[in-house]
Amino acid sequence: MSRYYRLDGRTPVPCDLETYALNLTDAQRRVRLDTVGPMTVSTVFLGLDHNYGPEGPPLLFETMVFGPAFDQMYWRCATYLQAEEMHDTVLAVVHKHHEQAEQLTAELVRELRMGGQGSS
Repeated sequence: MSRYYRLDGRTPVPCDLETYALNLTDAQRRVRLDTVGPMTVSTVFLGLDHNYGPEGPPLLFETMVFGPAFDQMYWRCATYLQAEEMHDTVLAVVHKHHEQAEQLTAELVRELRMGGQGSS
């Protein structure tokens, strides 16, 4: 089984090292990129099989978070569709975390303005 892949549309196709290297531009790799506050969620086509075990499909796509709370956490999958779904799932969690952080910050600011007299 090939270790190197290129995308033909949205389909990973096995290839040799030279073809892999020639087809690995940022535009070809990027699946999705979103920013939520100080966090960025990035999903890319790796082009290199990251399944180092003897079983299972090649892991060719990766979603990674950059920024507080989830910095450099990543998840990998085999297909373009799975990559899009994974990105949406991670993005939803990041949005929820960011909203909660904003609410907690606002609550802390209110507490501090009251001179720390708020409820404990």
